[in-house]
Amino acid sequence: MGCGRTRVVNKRDRQGQPLCQKCPDDGCDEAQLVDLVVELEPAMTVEVVAGILQQVAVRAVLRRRMTRDVLERPGLLTGDGAEAPEPRLLRFIERLTAAGATTVALPRCPRCGEQRKVDLKIDGRRVCQPCFKQAKAQPCSRCGIRRPRTWRDESGLLVCSNCMRRDPMVRERCTVCGNLRQASVRHEDGRPVCGSCRPRQHGTCSICGRHKEVEIGQVSGLPWCKTCVRLWKRCSRCRTVAPVRAGTLAQPLCARCLEPDPARWRSCHRCGTGWQLTTVACQRCQLALHLEELLTVDGARLRPELLVLQTALTSVERPDTALLWLGKRQVHAILARLRDRIGPLGHDVLDELPPSPTLAHIRSVLVAAGTLPHRDERSVALERLAREAVNARPDPAERRILHGYAHWRLLRRLRQRLRPDEAITHQQYLNVRRLIVAAVAFLDRLPQRQRTMATCTQGDVDAILLLPGIHAKNASAFIRWAVAQRHASGIVVPTFAWTGPNGPFDENQRWATARRLLHDDSVSDADRVAGLIILLYAQQMTAVIRLQASQVSDEDGRILLRLGTSPIQLAPPLDQIMRDLLAGRRGRSVLGAPGESPWLFPGNRPGQHIGESGMRKRLTKIGVQPRAGRNAALFALATELPAAVLSRKLGLSIDVSAYWQRLSAGDWMGYAADISDRPSPTTTRS
Repeated sequence: MGCGRTRVVNKRDRQGQPLCQKCPDDGCDEAQLVDLVVELEPAMTVEVVAGILQQVAVRAVLRRRMTRDVLERPGLLTGDGAEAPEPRLLRFIERLTAAGATTVALPRCPRCGEQRKVDLKIDGRRVCQPCFKQAKAQPCSRCGIRRPRTWRDESGLLVCSNCMRRDPMVRERCTVCGNLRQASVRHEDGRPVCGSCRPRQHGTCSICGRHKEVEIGQVSGLPWCKTCVRLWKRCSRCRTVAPVRAGTLAQPLCARCLEPDPARWRSCHRCGTGWQLTTVACQRCQLALHLEELLTVDGARLRPELLVLQTALTSVERPDTALLWLGKRQVHAILARLRDRIGPLGHDVLDELPPSPTLAHIRSVLVAAGTLPHRDERSVALERLAREAVNARPDPAERRILHGYAHWRLLRRLRQRLRPDEAITHQQYLNVRRLIVAAVAFLDRLPQRQRTMATCTQGDVDAILLLPGIHAKNASAFIRWAVAQRHASGIVVPTFAWTGPNGPFDENQRWATARRLLHDDSVSDADRVAGLIILLYAQQMTAVIRLQASQVSDEDGRILLRLGTSPIQLAPPLDQIMRDLLAGRRGRSVLGAPGESPWLFPGNRPGQHIGESGMRKRLTKIGVQPRAGRNAALFALATELPAAVLSRKLGLSIDVSAYWQRLSAGDWMGYAADISDRPSPTTTRS
């Protein structure tokens, strides 16, 4: 909103409007805040106040934001800090009082009036921790006392922590102190020990092998650390994903495999599921109760769309991951907005919220659960970018030109290149975005020279293309299109043709890396398969991450990989690595489960493949350079195989295959000789 250009948002003004890095923030300079504090505290120097401000807010945008808030309400420094929109301002006041400030005072809690640390927010005001707990307290269904932390019993009623500890179902007599309490650990013979009497010592964890504070497991009798107590993995015996109770990180064991006797275990009082140490609700039941409280209001019936989401979340493979995900504040706010929505739920409801990674993940979860229909998010983002760029132009003629270039040239050509079921890749999104941004930057420079698109000359274009901030290659594409569409005339700009891949191609390094991946079991199967597909079959990164499990087939013991129209038979030991990958692939998303994702390399979001940047980092970590490895492989294959075979086997276009064959100066007559030397089937004459 400062310069009117489409740029990355760096800060916001007093009205909340976005500003770029170069636009001033309504004159809010951090020096004004320093001068105001020095005026209130004459005994303090400018250097001391500026140093404290630098410690509290390292980034300049945060210091300007604090300055803006204080200039709007100077009383925040002298006792009204409970109304501070940023918690950094409270830390700034605390540091000033510790340095000897007298006029600048710490705020009092607006509820109890005590001068305490107010770092928790209720109804727009910051209160102390006791008042926050009192506001969040709920009455216990047994003792009637309002307490901040409550659970639910088998009937779904709220129970405070004191009553839960006194519940006979969860209490046992400790063999050390003799008190009737909840068992925390057990001896080897099964005798219970309460949490106050359980042994705490430093030792080597029997699961992860690290030396740290450990405690003795109640069933295994072996030491384990607090991290391994909450660890979930796939059991090495029964192959189920469950909490680790014994074994090692390489060969973990679940509770059922550790102690198959059901008499040694307790069952959840809600669902009856066994294999746990107490009768409290299991994590899956806790997840169901949490979702019921979050998605319903006053016990009302769930909407059909949210009922699908509840069913999907309660049936996840790891309920502990779903509980952690639902505990995030942004997730609560977005799901509450969907719950309170009147009318049908659609993507437009989420489009009204500011974009964020959490919102994108929730959208993918709702799409995977069937609550929202599938759509290409990158296509929507490009359409939004083009629409905002066009609407930001003040001149109607420029709006018409930019609309034609963005919608009818770039987006239309991009959609024509895609198959009906194909989505826009990350690289295609970046390319179109750069072209739109370059066109906007060029149009922004024309008024500085008192020119329009119709009146600009060759000299104006040459001068603008040399300015900093103008990408000459991308801006030249817009200028050539404008001349072709007769929006400008008499202008010639250079073309930037691809000159081919950069060499040289190190064949020895390529084969050395491929041999290491074929025989190194310490590397994950997904990374090995992705790296070998690039090094042996010359696939681009975008093609590798979009491989589907349906493209791999097992026919008569042969593993076939379909990259083009003709499948490729994988040779040993790559075929066995591919089998292991298909058997154990799983994503890390909340709704991820083995075998459900259609992608060969599932990503962190349900229903989506791994991102290009994520796969590139993983391959670089194991010593694979995707672009150099792919170019070396394609150069070597083009030397030996004809263009038609490359096109069928690798899924390349015939023009690209012919270009690489000319580039490598390949003579595929040897391939034809090998074909002619193959034994032909004998025919019998009658």
